[in-house]
Amino acid sequence: MNLRDLSYIIAVADTRHFGKAAQRCFVSQPTLSGQIRKLEDELGVTIFERTNRSVRVTTVGEEILRHARQMMEQADAIRSLATAQRDPLAGPLRIGAIPTISPYLMPLILAPLKQQHPKLKLVLSEEIYQDAYSFYKHYKRTKKNKKTKYSPNLTSTPTDNQYHKKEILNQNQWVFTKVKGEK
Repeated sequence: MNLRDLSYIIAVADTRHFGKAAQRCFVSQPTLSGQIRKLEDELGVTIFERTNRSVRVTTVGEEILRHARQMMEQADAIRSLATAQRDPLAGPLRIGAIPTISPYLMPLILAPLKQQHPKLKLVLSEEIYQDAYSFYKHYKRTKKNKKTKYSPNLTSTPTDNQYHKKEILNQNQWVFTKVKGEK
């Protein structure tokens, strides 16, 4: 069993058709059918009931597909992790700013950022000050850092919701970003 076999059974389950699944996987229909048959033989179960007119997923096939989808998601996560390790600024990055500074600050940040890191996927949003301040208070509460005063004028978080801070523009403004492993 390998990831290619799992992608084949997922394609057949999604399309309910061996020919369409083969096209989706960029292989011939006999190749796809043969690999699925080998997988069924290896596992000792039938994943698909086949007739001349339809393909139906068996009960055990549904369970196998559930696990296969999870495994493919995990394989994608491993690929993303490896990509991020090679280039930490290659994935998604959410950037939010309050409307009063967004038109002035964003052009200064976005053009150089995109030029230096073309694989970075930016998700932009404007937030009212109260929402940004709520984010800041959450950060302050979780870090137990009550001695310093930060202005949450610009916040930036990757999609995994763990935070660390970096001073920007040598001023008392901070970029909050998530860091894997922090809570």
